[in-house]
Amino acid sequence: MAGLIEQHAGFRSASLDPQRPVEIDVASVLSVLRRQRRVIGLAVALALGLGIAHLLLASPKYAATASIMVDTRRNQMMQLQNEQQMPDALVDAALVDSQAETIKSEQIAQNVVTRLALDADPEFVGDPPGPIAEAIRSAVKTIKGWLGEEAEPDDDAPRRAALEAYAKALDVKRIGTSYVIEISFTTKDKGKSARIANAIAETYIGDQVQFRSDVMRRAGNWLETRILELRRQASEAEAAVQVFRSQNNLIDANGKLVADQQLSELTSQLASARSDTAQSRARYERIQAILSTDLGDASVADTLRNDVIIKLRQQFNDVAKRESEWSARYGPTHTAAVNLRAEMKQIERSIHDELRRIGRTYESDYEIAKVREQSLQKQIDDVFGEVNLTRQAQVRLRELESTAQSYRTMHDTFLQRYVQAVQQQSSPVTEARILSVAMPPREKASPKTLVVLGVALAGGLMLGTAAGFLREALDRRVKTAAEAEAVTGTNCLGVLPLIQRREARAARRARRGEETVSSIPPEMRAVFREPLLTHVLDSPFSQFTETLRSVKVAIDGAALGGGGRVIGIVSSVPNEGKTTLAANLALLIAQTGRRVTLIDGDLRNPSLTNGLAKPPGLGLVEVLLGRATPEAALLTEVTTGLRVLPVISDRRISHSNEILSSQAMRDLLRTLRAESDYVVVDLPPLGPIVDTRAAAQLVDDFVMALAWSATPAATVQRALATAPAVRDGLVGVVLSKVDLERYGEFEGQGGLYYDAEAWERYGAPRA
Repeated sequence: MAGLIEQHAGFRSASLDPQRPVEIDVASVLSVLRRQRRVIGLAVALALGLGIAHLLLASPKYAATASIMVDTRRNQMMQLQNEQQMPDALVDAALVDSQAETIKSEQIAQNVVTRLALDADPEFVGDPPGPIAEAIRSAVKTIKGWLGEEAEPDDDAPRRAALEAYAKALDVKRIGTSYVIEISFTTKDKGKSARIANAIAETYIGDQVQFRSDVMRRAGNWLETRILELRRQASEAEAAVQVFRSQNNLIDANGKLVADQQLSELTSQLASARSDTAQSRARYERIQAILSTDLGDASVADTLRNDVIIKLRQQFNDVAKRESEWSARYGPTHTAAVNLRAEMKQIERSIHDELRRIGRTYESDYEIAKVREQSLQKQIDDVFGEVNLTRQAQVRLRELESTAQSYRTMHDTFLQRYVQAVQQQSSPVTEARILSVAMPPREKASPKTLVVLGVALAGGLMLGTAAGFLREALDRRVKTAAEAEAVTGTNCLGVLPLIQRREARAARRARRGEETVSSIPPEMRAVFREPLLTHVLDSPFSQFTETLRSVKVAIDGAALGGGGRVIGIVSSVPNEGKTTLAANLALLIAQTGRRVTLIDGDLRNPSLTNGLAKPPGLGLVEVLLGRATPEAALLTEVTTGLRVLPVISDRRISHSNEILSSQAMRDLLRTLRAESDYVVVDLPPLGPIVDTRAAAQLVDDFVMALAWSATPAATVQRALATAPAVRDGLVGVVLSKVDLERYGEFEGQGGLYYDAEAWERYGAPRA
């Protein structure tokens, strides 16, 4: 069921049910446009009419265009930032746009208006006021004078008006991403447009030249003052550097400070002294080691390199050699051997004495070297302290030197700029030049016929489409089977085409083969006078009748038990075709040979009874009150055997709901169930009165008639919400009074199901 609703209802069915998402497809949109074609056509015709009127009444205007090239790649004199630090494209774009705004500035406008005397041109200030306007102005002035509001004379009004008209007629734009700016001016005269456009370009160039000259002059004056100030500041900074050097003894020689040079020399001397101390200590320790050894082995003295010891060592070796020879030849006790050994001891004592003397010398050298090293270390410590103070002062000195250098650099830079400013002041240049002058145009700029008509057409289409969709959105009436199903929550059993009375009468005459109803024999006359109530008999092969067959099938499918079924025909509001549906459905079923009883249950507005051929003598109320039997009140339709229980309509019944829900009504229906296969009851509408709600428990099944494109969805939903018994017993809903020619516009492709041409093959019996 949900798929069927989505397929046939489009976005309308979704809009009727707030729980469903809105789904819009192309077919639904085209369907709306087709339904609202008259509104759209009217809007388009109105818009085109206004466009044509504008073309006929509007004065033609002509636009002349001059072009200016703005070369933003030139260096600007006062630019504080190097162009290479920023992309050229961004800088150029901003400058070109700025120049375009300058062309539109009020200063240029003032100069052009003055130059061409536009404040005296009627096109810019307006024509002089006529007698009527002048009289009104005088009257207003007089009234203000009476009220004490003295109006001050406005002598500048023509100029302000000219400036406003000038701003509206001017159009300045950049051509793409180039450096070219177009100046377009629109007036009613071709030559005037060209003159004003050229005047704007020339005025802009002159203004740029004058501005550049003024800038150079002001820049030169400012630079001159600034150079003198920077020169003074640089001199003061350099003097402060020299004073600080003298106060802190920061005198340099060969690029180095004296303290640094002294520290370097002392460090070198200390390294040499430490080396000498180490050597002296090594010699002293060596001689002490020799003295502590046995001098019998005098070979240890060879390392001392002393001439005396070397000589004594040679003597000792010679004597030792002789002593050895003598001892070997004459024995160790020989006098000569003993003397030689004594001589050897004497030589050893001499060597020992010489070694002690050398040791004392080495000790003295070692002490001197240590004293010298300590002295140099103390000097270095003293100089290092001075160097630390000097280096701290150097930090401040570098700050002073940096400040002096900055002032000197700034002085040189501003001096260079001052020279350039003085040079350019005598011959100022501008970044802009006229690329092409404006010529009188050949064609008008406005109004353009195709543009106006195109805009009018588009505007009319948009306005008409918007109005059509608005009408569609505000129209909440049920128009399709899917919408009927979405609103009622049950199946749509079909649509009943709208049958005009003349069509119904023609169908009745065709069936009986007579021209008038009055010529029909009495035995053949039907119970119903109204042809709409018997259309199912007059057109048995029509779509109207086929829909009623669908209703009967649905009713039979809903029947669960045996015995007669009570079928209630209802609607939400009056005039929805429920009586026509009830009478024709009863006739259709009776035509099949079934026993059918039709009851007019609408006691307040008995439309079914009003359609009878003659007023009844007895009716439903009389039967319920016990004044008549059902057999006496029932009328029988000759051709089908349908029994009809009418209501006498010549008196008003106030408590109709009590009558319909009474025990007598229950007993009557029980009796008719036993005598009939179907009991069809034409019940009152659900909305206005409560009769149907009161008698709902007496009815087995309900069929609702819903007037096509007449009943709002909210009304139907509200009616069913107030009658839950009817809603629960609803077999289906029937769309009545449907205009099949328009139905397809709402149903879309699903409307082909009810296309009249599709019934031609089945709509009439074969010959």
